[in-house]
Amino acid sequence: MLQAMRTGVASWVAKGILAIVVLSFAGWGVQDYMNASGPGGGGNVAAEVGDQQIGINELSQAYRTELRRNNLQSVDSETARQLGLARRTLDGMVTRALFDAEASALGLTATDAMVRQDIQSTDQFRNQFGSFDRELFQNTLAAAGITEQSYVAGVRNDLSRQQLLSAAAAGTSASPALVDALFQYHGARLSAVSATVPLPDAASVPAPDEGDLQAFYDANKDSFQLPEFRRLSYIHLAPQDLIEEVAVPEEEIQATYEARRDTYTRPERRALQQLLLPDEETAQRAAAMIEEGRTIESVAEEIAGVDPAGLDLGTFTQGEIPDETLAETAFALPEGGVSEPVQGAFGWFLVKVTSVEQGAVTPLAQVRDEIRNDLALDEAIDAVYDLSKRIDEAFGEGLTLEETAERVALPVKTVDAVSRQGRDPAGEPVEGLPPGVSFLETAWNTPAGEASFLEETANNGYFVLRVDEVMAPRVPPLSEITERVEDAWREDRRDALAEERAEVLADAARNGGSLRQAAEAEGHALTEIDGFGRDGGGDQGNLPRALATALFDLEVGGIDYAADPEGGYVVAEVTGRTPASEAADASLRENIAQSLAAGLQGEIVDELAAALRTRFDVTVNEGVVDRVY
Repeated sequence: MLQAMRTGVASWVAKGILAIVVLSFAGWGVQDYMNASGPGGGGNVAAEVGDQQIGINELSQAYRTELRRNNLQSVDSETARQLGLARRTLDGMVTRALFDAEASALGLTATDAMVRQDIQSTDQFRNQFGSFDRELFQNTLAAAGITEQSYVAGVRNDLSRQQLLSAAAAGTSASPALVDALFQYHGARLSAVSATVPLPDAASVPAPDEGDLQAFYDANKDSFQLPEFRRLSYIHLAPQDLIEEVAVPEEEIQATYEARRDTYTRPERRALQQLLLPDEETAQRAAAMIEEGRTIESVAEEIAGVDPAGLDLGTFTQGEIPDETLAETAFALPEGGVSEPVQGAFGWFLVKVTSVEQGAVTPLAQVRDEIRNDLALDEAIDAVYDLSKRIDEAFGEGLTLEETAERVALPVKTVDAVSRQGRDPAGEPVEGLPPGVSFLETAWNTPAGEASFLEETANNGYFVLRVDEVMAPRVPPLSEITERVEDAWREDRRDALAEERAEVLADAARNGGSLRQAAEAEGHALTEIDGFGRDGGGDQGNLPRALATALFDLEVGGIDYAADPEGGYVVAEVTGRTPASEAADASLRENIAQSLAAGLQGEIVDELAAALRTRFDVTVNEGVVDRVY
């Protein structure tokens, strides 16, 4: 909540209510609105609001826009139907239509100036300089197949609706007492001192006996449940497996090397110093001083008042230097050499080469295998594609997986048990599966006893699989997972021992006067933490989030502890409390007030929508809505 308040609350009318009811086509984006066709008639009407109709095409477009906006494109139709996603979209459109009807009944309208300002402020119609571009506006509308007249009418309706909502919620504000209470609640800061109680070494925990293991297993059976596993048989085609079988002529390797010579060439690089001078006379005088044995650094200070550190240009290849004259001059000098005065793009200068990194060309012998494999891979990809067509043909003839593999001279690979996450019953990754997520997705979308279609992998390979067996989730007997249970018991015991030590430390601190004294007596290092907030603001040091929040319920001197997500426990004592401060958090009070006002305004608009449903007839055709899925 606090983060939202700190971010600030934008205009409620423009960004709050219009968003939640899928109101304006401007909110959809121009393209989405333009693709939404009219309501249609008869059996294609999803809803009627007064004399307005919402057609199936309009609903379908809005529904898909909402899926994209909320990253729900992957939701299947049945799940979307169960969640009522299309109906929720329609409810928003009905609310929009109710507001339109009321705005029309009240005679609310937008002036031409209001419409013009709204259109000219739309980012989609602004050029690279941030100005409204009429040609861009017209081209965008034309590309989407809508007339300027229709678009202007839509904007006018949006603005009329905004007038209604603005009037309905005008003057709404939160109680100053409530704002102040929340300001004090969220703006307060604490200081604390803390000590970490680590987990004991695993070796220090005594081994469990059979009774301990059985009791722990019985109490935690659900945590030992194995997921569903599947036994699979499959054929996998991978271009990489065929690379060694492909013959690549030597002349083709040589030709490819020559074509890639630039890739294998490391150009010469030079570290340079440049002394810029105001005119030729000064440049000549500087050159003479260097000729007499002076350093370029001392000359720069004396003649030009330049800090020697400002002479360094960096290290460049010749092509990386934008001033062509400077580049040619610098790369004509020997290492350590200083040029004569030269006039370049930025005036007269002297340049010195302080070091040279020689260029080099990687010989063919060093990259032969790389080139050969690249060329072989191209041919292997073609060969795999040809094999995939033969596999498709074999399945089309009704051959089994094994018969198909025999025809194309490929092995049938098997996996005895693999989970949806690609792990075996021991929890280890199953090695050698086709790469990418599509293999396991296909395995879990294929019924037991059936073969999948031929699928492509991310690296230009193919696979086809058969699900030989589906093994339902189960809790294995203790005898089958004794080691796993013992490891879990040991970790649980380590945590319990650490918690006991944390509780002892906290009790000692409460009874002895302070955590500082108790921690020092037990040999625990202390951490000072100053000025952290209830909702995560400020430096919380080593405090777990839950403990930092819990400390706000304590008085100064109060002590509590909590588990550390990294392992072990943290014990903390409140050492100071600072009330909320306008100076320290100037925007917090205003943002709280705006947030509360937005909530109240939302309630008013909800009540308005409910009232309008009694004033205007609303009819929904559930059969048409269901067709959207």
